Amino acid sequence: MELNYFKDKLFDLLNETDNMDIRDIEANDKENTFQILLRNGNVFELECRQMRNNQIYITDEERENCQKVADAFAELYECSDIIVVNAGKYGFARLQYYVRPDCFEEVALYTSSEKLFSVLWKEWFNIQLLRLAKGTPMEDMELKDMFQHLSKEKQKELLHKQLYFAEKTGITTIIEKTKKN
Repeated sequence: MELNYFKDKLFDLLNETDNMDIRDIEANDKENTFQILLRNGNVFELECRQMRNNQIYITDEERENCQKVADAFAELYECSDIIVVNAGKYGFARLQYYVRPDCFEEVALYTSSEKLFSVLWKEWFNIQLLRLAKGTPMEDMELKDMFQHLSKEKQKELLHKQLYFAEKTGITTIIEKTKKN
């Protein structure tokens, strides 16, 4: 089964279910993700990826690149409840929402530096939007609406930070992909 076929079937399955109270499903083919918006306001994101050659471990090259990405976003860890740690042969773990005394509510593993970059960029970007909206009428808006209500200058400033983080990684593929966006 190929990835696109799997995604189509998964979308159909989600779309046809009656017992999950789904308001909308937003598919992002470029990133192979689905955002599932429920009627109660909760949002969940599913990522689909096909494992090649049953690879479940990180390659040496990706371990080095993931470390560069993790280091590039060091300022994110200071202003949020996110940390990225090297999990050895399993890749890099993003730990989020610390629940005392001994665990995190959300843990995700990454063996791709590009995917780790994308996730950390989104987290940084969303935190900035929430900070800018705090105490304003934008506070009750969805994130994409918050961005649209910012001045063009502020939008450009925020989006330019993506290239700033990409260049901090020093990884050519991430820099080039960011320049295309």
